[in-house]
Amino acid sequence: YGRSRGAGHSRGTRTRYVTAVTCSSPSGSSQGTGVRGVQVPGLRLLLLNARSVVNKAPLVRDLILDEEADLACITETWLGQEGGVPLTEMCPDGFQVLHQPRHQGRGGGVAVIVRGSLAPRRIPAPEIVGCESLLLRLDLKVQP
Repeated sequence: YGRSRGAGHSRGTRTRYVTAVTCSSPSGSSQGTGVRGVQVPGLRLLLLNARSVVNKAPLVRDLILDEEADLACITETWLGQEGGVPLTEMCPDGFQVLHQPRHQGRGGGVAVIVRGSLAPRRIPAPEIVGCESLLLRLDLKVQP
């Protein structure tokens, strides 16, 4: 998906870094399920600064599938309000894509591609001038 050009290099793609992140128990949070015996699955997360997905959509889709990601967050989509073909091409079967474009100016935009079984629901988020964001609620419950 890319090659490294050395530490600190700011142009081009860099070598991928994949880190395992453990999921904390919902019982330790203020919004826990309150149901004993409910397991919280680990999620495979992917974060990608695409710097335009227009000509990279198939590569993004392949990366999601190769890394077996459950949730992929894409920054700098550089897509307009309509999203278009790149959004469809990035989204593997069984996934949903949500997109928030930059309303003014060039560049920007964020997208989240999430496994449909997580039942993603978009939640209204406060608007901040010059900042695109998506707020989602996911169903992480897995019955024993």
